[in-house]
Amino acid sequence: MTWYLGAHRSQYDGSPLANQNCAPTTLGNALRSTTRGVINLTGGQVRALVDNADETNPTTPGWSLEDMRLAASRIQGAPALVIRTGDWAEVQLLRGLGFYVLLPGD
Repeated sequence: MTWYLGAHRSQYDGSPLANQNCAPTTLGNALRSTTRGVINLTGGQVRALVDNADETNPTTPGWSLEDMRLAASRIQGAPALVIRTGDWAEVQLLRGLGFYVLLPGD
């Protein structure tokens, strides 16, 4: 299995709400990796794809997995983001099978 390893981009990109950009940045890093660099967005650019009013909880600056999925759906050429739940063993299994796993955090 061959993995594309683009440079890690930090959530602290100077954009508004950079302190809360862990989920948007995680999505940006994942999209850069899964598209081999074709989609290359910062956390701030990803966050701009979803208006605050469209977020699952507009009263908080953080994003949910649903917010990440909505942003991904608005990016032409982005693979579908599938949300799964499970324990750590399932995360390890899916990763071993070649799935990209998004774990927001910096």
